Amino acid sequence: MEAGGFAGRSSAITNIYNPSGTSIMYLVATLNNISAPNNSPYYTTIPTPFYCVNITQQYNQGCNDIDGDSLSYSLTSALDGSGKVSYTFPYSDSTPMSADTFSFNYLNGQLIFKANAAQDALIVTRVSEYRHGVLVGTSMREMTFVILSNCNTTPPLANIYSITGGNNKGNTITVCQGISDLDFKISAYDSSIDTIIATPVSVPGSATLNIANNNTTNPQLDFSWHTAAIPTGVYNFFVTYKNNHCPLSSTQTIAYTIIIVPPYTASATVLAPTQCLHQAYVQLNIAGGVLPRTVILKEGALTVKTYIDSVGIIRDSLAAGAYTAIINNDNGTCPVYYSFVIPDSGLLPQPYTHPLVYCRYNTSSPIQLNIIDSSTVQWYDANKTPIMHAPTPSTINPGIFIWYVSEHYKTCSIFFDTVAVMVHDLPAITILNKEATACYGDKIYLDATGGIKYKWETTSNKIVTEKDGRLFSLLIDTVTYTVVATDENNCVDSASSSYSDIQKCCLFSYPNAFTPNGDGRNDRFRVITYGNMENYELSIYDRWGQRVFTTTDPYTGWDGNYHGQPCEIGTYFYLLRATCLTGHYEEQKGDITLIR
Repeated sequence: MEAGGFAGRSSAITNIYNPSGTSIMYLVATLNNISAPNNSPYYTTIPTPFYCVNITQQYNQGCNDIDGDSLSYSLTSALDGSGKVSYTFPYSDSTPMSADTFSFNYLNGQLIFKANAAQDALIVTRVSEYRHGVLVGTSMREMTFVILSNCNTTPPLANIYSITGGNNKGNTITVCQGISDLDFKISAYDSSIDTIIATPVSVPGSATLNIANNNTTNPQLDFSWHTAAIPTGVYNFFVTYKNNHCPLSSTQTIAYTIIIVPPYTASATVLAPTQCLHQAYVQLNIAGGVLPRTVILKEGALTVKTYIDSVGIIRDSLAAGAYTAIINNDNGTCPVYYSFVIPDSGLLPQPYTHPLVYCRYNTSSPIQLNIIDSSTVQWYDANKTPIMHAPTPSTINPGIFIWYVSEHYKTCSIFFDTVAVMVHDLPAITILNKEATACYGDKIYLDATGGIKYKWETTSNKIVTEKDGRLFSLLIDTVTYTVVATDENNCVDSASSSYSDIQKCCLFSYPNAFTPNGDGRNDRFRVITYGNMENYELSIYDRWGQRVFTTTDPYTGWDGNYHGQPCEIGTYFYLLRATCLTGHYEEQKGDITLIR
């Protein structure tokens, strides 16, 4: 539900923009009573307190819930008809006043501050109500803190002393669940020697709070609670201290928070053993007590590690040994001493984790293991029969060969770890160009299969790389080509090919007729050559001496056309001038007949 009303904000408010212009002041409250009866918490202190500059003071709304629900507190933004109000710089909902110190306790709603300037500070709090951990209601309260600069008094003070059954940090007392009795005293006093009236609110029903010397300059409060059967949780009560200073009295409401916590419990789990070589990976499991927990880890009298824990799990690497974990918090509630032992244990690391790889016929040596100094090692053959020494693999035959090894060190061992040796066969290399009779100057392309990388060598002729990456060599002398090939296993072998029968090969044959009719037979005229040419020029002339065709390629012939048109049937004349690589010069004239 929502509640809203016309603005009651004073124009003197200093920490928001246009305080009197916010037409509607909103306070939002929610309440869930669907599953069970429910009431909103009630406030026991006035909403507009007066305080003084440069004096540390406290304020508490004294909230209580008649249903016994748990309450938590927060600072929140003021609201108007358009939503959140705008705070003037540097103020905000969490820093709403000009102060040297300002703190807010979410467990009990206690405000402690020391204002450093006169001001009217708007402060809004939200109280959230929980039942069995479920949010069942909220309420808001808007207050104007009037800070005066002309005070001549100081607020009453109160100190806790003589505490038994718990530990305190300020006005927060922690008690271990199951402790029989909690007792402490509170002494109230006033530096102006004014009389003080102490008024308690929301004292737990089974507790007692007796006040002696009330309405004197030094009231004494005696709190006693039999807590043995009280459930864990947060319990608040409040005391308002008011002096009788004239002309302006001073009031402070102080919350006293009692937290009953379950005792600490601890256990240790070895997540990864030492393997007798290194530190173990250990998890400490911690529950109960007050957060954050301080865990001091000792080995004998030596402090090994100190941890601050808020999640209940601490993981770390620790050497083998006996440890004591001292678990506590900053006010010494429910300390626990937990002892545990981390043994040397586990399997030793495998001394050899990858197969040892050889190529066939490689030189081998006794197998070397990554073993621990002073450990005991025993080798076994493939049948797990013990052998005296580390084996030396044979590489004569390809295959996979197995041995076993056991190692013992301290209390850790590894049994029959497999040591595999793989011997790869050599690549089967095939040279694709075959040995044969060849002509002087023939182009031999070098190509092979069986590997993934090849390196060619020749005894005499130069190896040339073409633009497309292919390798070739010109035969000009007896030669042997050798390729060294490497396969995917990085094994290497070689193969060779020789050319010893190299002929001079410089012959010419001259046809006397051709039939360029497109039937695929004798459609072109060319001089038939046998051998490799250094120079070559063939020209064809008609009977009037006009050249109708010429070429420098011995494998290109005349197709009987001139400028793309068929030539007439009849006699034509050719002239050949050529020089073989062997040095022979050939010049020949003759006639040919074009027949269609």
